[in-house]
Amino acid sequence: MPERRSKGIFRELYRHARERCAGEGAAGLRLYADTTNHKAQAVYQGLGMTSHYAVFEDMFGESI
Repeated sequence: MPERRSKGIFRELYRHARERCAGEGAAGLRLYADTTNHKAQAVYQGLGMTSHYAVFEDMFGESI
């Protein structure tokens, strides 16, 4: 919901997940965002996340 955005909730959830994952020995976290979802990408970058991956897919039922 828009009125619940920009209150630090996602940042806190991410911090908690990152802490737990690191504590359990995970190598890292990955979050996926659609290439057109610039808001999500900006949030992830604001958390210090980077990406050097491109995800390719073949979605059945979609015309090419």
